[in-house]
Formats: sequence, C-alpha cells, structure tokens
Amino acid sequence: MIFRIQKASLLALVFLGFGCSSIMPNENNDFRRFENMRSWKEMRYEGVVEQSLEYSCGAASIATILRFYYGQDITEADIEKLLPKKRATFFELKEAVNELSEKAIGLYISKSQIVHLNLPAIAHIVTPFSNNHFVVIRGIGADNTVLLGDPSVGNVRVDLETFYDMWLMEKEDKGKVLIIQSKNDVDATYFSKAESPMNVTELVAPTHFDRVRNSVSHRWHSLMYH
Repeated sequence: MIFRIQKASLLALVFLGFGCSSIMPNENNDFRRFENMRSWKEMRYEGVVEQSLEYSCGAASIATILRFYYGQDITEADIEKLLPKKRATFFELKEAVNELSEKAIGLYISKSQIVHLNLPAIAHIVTPFSNNHFVVIRGIGADNTVLLGDPSVGNVRVDLETFYDMWLMEKEDKGKVLIIQSKNDVDATYFSKAESPMNVTELVAPTHFDRVRNSVSHRWHSLMYH
C-alpha cells in the first residue's frame, strides 16, 4: 500500500523527535547526533531525481529510473547531453535511452492496462502549470492510488481518477507511457502475468505531445503539487 506523508504528520514526528531532553546538548555541547538529520526536501525527493531546468523533467525521469531502479551511476545532466536544448518529446526520450544501450519502448495503453504495469514507467501528463510534463509512475496501490515521482516536486500520491484526468489523451481512453528495460533485466515482462493486457500499441514514430486541455479536474488542487 502506498502512503502520502502529510505535512502535519511530519511536523508531529519532528516535534516528537525534538523533545526537551533531546535538544539539550551534553556537557561538551555535542550536537553531532543531529548531523544525519534529513531536510524536508531530501525526504520529499527520496528516490526521485529533481529536475534542474524548467524543461528537463524528461531527463530527470529517465535518470530516476536508471539510478534508483537499475542502480546506474547516472545523472540528469548525463541524459540532457543526449537531448536537444529544449523540452524533449516522448520520442526523443526514447531515443536517448536507446543511445545508453538500454531498451526503451513507448506504449499507448488504456486505463485498464496501466494498472497491470510490471515495471516503472514514464508518463506524459497535463497539469494546470504545464501541458507537457513527464513523471515516473513508481507504483499503483491496491487502494487505487498512484505514487508518482515528479521531478518538479518529488514524491506525490494521487488517486487513480485524478491521474487519469492528467494522463489520458483528450477525448480518448488511452495515454502514453515510456518503459525502460535494463539490459540486465531483458526478460522482465512489461505487465503482470495476471490479466496481461493484449492489443498494446507500440509507439514507433515521433509523436507530437503538445496538448492543451481546457479544464482539469478540481481534485488536482487538493494535491501536494505546489
């Protein structure tokens, strides 16, 4: 099950951890016990590569998967070198991964298919702030929530319907994902064995992804993107 860490809960943990006896230095004024404390940002971005440029969400998403799922010593900057100096398209991200000798496949899949993904995937979404944003689908819980690794804000949990609002193409029941398969894991299946979906369309040519949506569900505004 996936849990979203609420700010209030984190604050409670912080204050619990900083009881009166905890913050008092010893006779040598030794505060070294706090040296390993993590910042809010570190916790927020745990397992996610933060984008350093306004347009580098795609590169950061690739780096997130290669670094934290496949253990590669790779950075957002390494990926950016393989991309044009602008916001990359879905196809350009795919080509960049292939240049790294990894296997990337773009798929056009439905709502019923995405819940059976067996590997982390990069999703193209529309938000109130961008009509061309990439995030990593880190997991889909039994409680119908999706854990996203968003390069712009870190880890965020959303309900499935809210995710569909952002992900599905206009007037369609499908969206696009980029799956990265490590060369060391070539036998992994894209989807879970149970109810493995058929009729999955592979994207083999450049696709224009600049979409403009007139409205996005109001549920978006209750999330942690800010």
